[in-house]
Amino acid sequence: MKFHEKLSGYCRENGIRKNWMAEKLDMPVSQFFYITKGEKKLPKKYWKTLIKITGGFITPSDLIQQYFVDDDIVRVEVCSESECKVSLR
Repeated sequence: MKFHEKLSGYCRENGIRKNWMAEKLDMPVSQFFYITKGEKKLPKKYWKTLIKITGGFITPSDLIQQYFVDDDIVRVEVCSESECKVSLR
């Protein structure tokens, strides 16, 4: 599952309005909508906050994968809430 699909699904399944999520991230609502459609990537400065807001549902591995084609990533090992190791092809 792609990052934007997982994020949109999380909001939908938990009854979270995208406006609310954008506000919690201190991000323009329009930018958040583009991210949830897969048209933009989530800037790194929001990563830690998003992980906390989602209670770890969105992981560092999810965030990293939005920057690579699936075939490029061999393995992602999550070390902690804010750290992971990535092996690339």
